[in-house]
Amino acid sequence: MQDKFGVRSLRDREGQMMGALYLQVSIVSQALIFVTRSRSWSFVERPELLLVTAFIIAQMVATLIVVYANWEFARIQGIGWGWVGVIWLYSIVFYIPIKSLTWVESSTRPKLSNSSA
Repeated sequence: MQDKFGVRSLRDREGQMMGALYLQVSIVSQALIFVTRSRSWSFVERPELLLVTAFIIAQMVATLIVVYANWEFARIQGIGWGWVGVIWLYSIVFYIPIKSLTWVESSTRPKLSNSSA
């Protein structure tokens, strides 16, 4: 990562690794809502405006925490904008295969019928 993106190593920097992990979990767990709630791509089948707004606000707060925080009680130290960009890029790139897996799963799952026997 250091060579390709010009970011410093997080090895032996536990607080910064915890910050990176926090941001990744925050993005993925909330983005999973968009993956599971839409039958198509979430940017084609627009989700509810309130849901999108909540996601944006929550991720802005999480991003700012990870960039600037130095919280001993949570063992989180700021990682800077470079790593935040890498984590966001990673999350966006891996959104595509995750959504594709939901299509594969739904096409191979046995269809349930509404008729009762």
